[in-house]
Amino acid sequence: MSRILFILGGLALKKTLLLLAGDPGTGKSYFDQMIRKQISGFHELSIDVEKEYLYDKYGFDDLDDREKLDYEALQLYLEKVKIEMTRGHSIISDYPFSNKQWGTLKRLSETYDFQVITVVLTADFEVLYDRQVKRDLDESRHLGHLMTHYHKGDVLKDRRLIEINPTKTELAAFLKSKKYGEFNLGTTFKLDVSDFEKVDYQTIIDSIEDLVSEKVFLSDYIDHTLLAPTATKAEIKQVVAAAQKYKFHAVMVNPCWVKYVHSLLTGSSIKTATVIGFPLGANTMTVKELEAENAIQNGADELDMVMNIGRFKSGDQAYVGDEIERLKLIAHSQHRILKVIIETALLTDEEKQAAAQLVSAKGADFIKTSTGFSTGGATVKDVALLKKYVTSKTLVKASGGIHNRQEAMAMIDSGADRLGTSQSVAIVTES
Repeated sequence: MSRILFILGGLALKKTLLLLAGDPGTGKSYFDQMIRKQISGFHELSIDVEKEYLYDKYGFDDLDDREKLDYEALQLYLEKVKIEMTRGHSIISDYPFSNKQWGTLKRLSETYDFQVITVVLTADFEVLYDRQVKRDLDESRHLGHLMTHYHKGDVLKDRRLIEINPTKTELAAFLKSKKYGEFNLGTTFKLDVSDFEKVDYQTIIDSIEDLVSEKVFLSDYIDHTLLAPTATKAEIKQVVAAAQKYKFHAVMVNPCWVKYVHSLLTGSSIKTATVIGFPLGANTMTVKELEAENAIQNGADELDMVMNIGRFKSGDQAYVGDEIERLKLIAHSQHRILKVIIETALLTDEEKQAAAQLVSAKGADFIKTSTGFSTGGATVKDVALLKKYVTSKTLVKASGGIHNRQEAMAMIDSGADRLGTSQSVAIVTES
C-alpha cells in the first residue's frame, strides 16, 4: 500500500548541515537571516556565540589564553552539532570555516546521515579590509575578538584603540594562510559579495531550498500508541508490525513493554517511545528520574513525561521547572527526546500559556497536549495556543481524541509537529 503524501506548504527539511563559509566581512550572518526567513526549520549554531560565552565566563590575559578558549569553544560547538544531529534537526552555521573544522564536520555528517551544503562567500580584498575596519568599530562587536586581554565588564570607549588591528598587509597574509575561501564540504556554492547591492541571493536560496526539501508523509507525524493497561504482548507485537508496515515515526507503549518493543524494532528507523509519571504526573521527581533512566536502559528513544499538574496549578512553577530540567538532563545526556505532557483539559488558557513558556524555557524538545486518560484530549484551539507561546526550538505534540484523517490534518494545520493516536492505521488508510 502506498503511503499517504501529506504536503504542508509543500515540503519539510531533509537532515541538512548548511555551512555559510568564507572570509570575515562577507556578510555571512546577514545571509543566514535571509535563508532562515525563507526556509524554516533550521537550528542555528554558532562558534562565535560559544567564544563570546567563554570570553565572558572566564576572560583571558593574553592571546595564548584566548586561543585555549577558542579551542574549547570549537569543542562546545561540535558537541552541540552532534546533539542536534542525533535529534535529526537540520543545522545552519555561519563562520570562516577552515580545515580545522572540516574533518569533524565531515565525520559527524556521515555518521548521522546528514547532507552538507556549503556556501562560500567571497569578495575583493580591498572590500574585505574596509568592511572589517567598519565592523570592528561597531560597538556591538564583542571586545573579546578585538583585544589581547579581556574580562567581562571591560569597556573601550574609543574603538579606534582596539589592540587587534591588522594592517592591510597583515590581513592579506592572514587570509592567505587560512584559505577560508577554499573551504569545500558537500554540495558547494560560490557567491561573490563584493557589491552587496548586486548579489543574487535569491537564486542561491532557491537552490538551497530545492536541496533541503523533501516530501512529508502523514505517517511521519504519528507516534502509534497503545497505552491501555490491558494491552497484551500479542497486541503490542501487532502495534509494532503496523508501525513497520505504515512507517510511523514511533511506537508508544507503557514502560513495561519498552525492552520488548525495542527488540522488535532493532535495525529499524522507527523509534521506541514511552511515558513517564503516567497518567497523573503526581510521582516524585526521584521516581520520575528513575523511570526515565530505566526506560533509556531498556531502549527508549523518546520519553513523554506528565508534568506535576497539581504543583503547577498551585503556582509552583519552580518545582515543575526543576522537574522538567532534571528529566531533560537525563534524556539529553543520552541523546534522547523529552516531551512534556501538560494535560490541557485540566488547565485554563492562561495556565496553558504559562506551561508552554515554562516547557520552552527549560529546554524540553516537545510540549504535548494530553495523556488521553483525562477529561479531554487535543483540540485545534489548544494546539494553536501552544504553538504561539513555545519558542521555535520546542515542538508541539497533539495527543488524545484524534480519530480520523480530517482531525489529524486539522491538528497539523494548527501547528502540531507530532500526533499521538491509537487510530493510526485507520487515519493513514482512510479512503
